[in-house]
Amino acid sequence: MHGSIDPNDTLDYVHVDISLQRAAAGIGASEAHGVICGLLCVPEAIENPQWLEEVVPEGVASEQDRDDAKRLLISVAEVSRAQLGEDSFEFYPLLPEDEFPLQSRGRALAQWCAGFLFGLSIAGAGDLDALPADSREIVGDLSKFAGIRGGGRDEEEENAYAELVEYIRVGVMLINQELGGQSSSSNFGQPLH
Repeated sequence: MHGSIDPNDTLDYVHVDISLQRAAAGIGASEAHGVICGLLCVPEAIENPQWLEEVVPEGVASEQDRDDAKRLLISVAEVSRAQLGEDSFEFYPLLPEDEFPLQSRGRALAQWCAGFLFGLSIAGAGDLDALPADSREIVGDLSKFAGIRGGGRDEEEENAYAELVEYIRVGVMLINQELGGQSSSSNFGQPLH
């Protein structure tokens, strides 16, 4: 359905992924959410509309599909900013549901981490030595996690995956807090046609 965004679909992995595929974005839902969250951790970084062009570049997709994807990403950014700024700990990386094979979820987790690191980098926080000590350690871990390639199928690997997701979730909230990314501004980019 073009032109309208269902608020219930804003942080739905499959919906965001399909929208990005239609827009020929070249990255999936998890990586795009990682980019957004990396940007959100640096005050005012997401205010520059260039991030939308990085995630949904001009290309072979129709202007309508690109604009729909950009609008959805702006909604994802708004929801993610609210979650990161709350004390309720509702923030979670946008990853495939548990029904997806563990290998797919592991790949998506690695892509989320890579996207987050890219978002931090384009936001100007790419210099590890300039980060607070806790954030520096977490970012170092995320760069290791970005190299994860899949996973097995047993319960032990499921538990390891769940622990990684929880570590990333809490770690990103800490990075956001340390870097002062809880800005209340809501200007996520330029108006779309």
